[in-house]
Amino acid sequence: MPPHPQPNKKLYCYVDESGQDTKGTLFVVVTVIVAEAREEHREFLRSIEKLSRRGSHKWTKSTRAQRYAYVEELVKGTRLRRSVFFSRFFNTTNYQDCIVKALSDAVSSVAGKEVCELHVIIDGISKRECHQIGPALRRRGKFLIRKVRGMRDESDEFIRLADSIAGLIRDDLDGIEPMQGIYKEAVRKRLIEEI
Repeated sequence: MPPHPQPNKKLYCYVDESGQDTKGTLFVVVTVIVAEAREEHREFLRSIEKLSRRGSHKWTKSTRAQRYAYVEELVKGTRLRRSVFFSRFFNTTNYQDCIVKALSDAVSSVAGKEVCELHVIIDGISKRECHQIGPALRRRGKFLIRKVRGMRDESDEFIRLADSIAGLIRDDLDGIEPMQGIYKEAVRKRLIEEI
């Protein structure tokens, strides 16, 4: 039996979704991947939460002004370039498969053919779902899954970022200005990438 390949990178993956309210019409999965300088990125996210006066609130519990200020601060710089990925799925309610595909595609985009150790944190999933997602990810790529766990999105800056990008994408699709302009700028700067 060949030995397991040694991972070249350790990736922290934070996942949130939006769209279950559409009953399968649209489902958006956002994955934030951080390899290095995780605490510096976390501090940056804390600072824009403070500047926007959004604090640790979810996208849907923030005011429109707070949402706009948050994403505007985010796109001013390039600190998280090639770290935030999203996938859109249409006409499906197989949400777990969508999450696994989006996460796998995002990791492959970052890692290429390198073997990576993954620490995966997904907003609002149960322990049972965590135990299903790990093996499903292994089947899709050369991933050493160190941990898959659920978390509430108020608990972590990266999960709140994923929640915000999912909200921004929904606002863009709904034609809400000035969010459409911010969305276009974030895509142009490669701060968010569709996979």
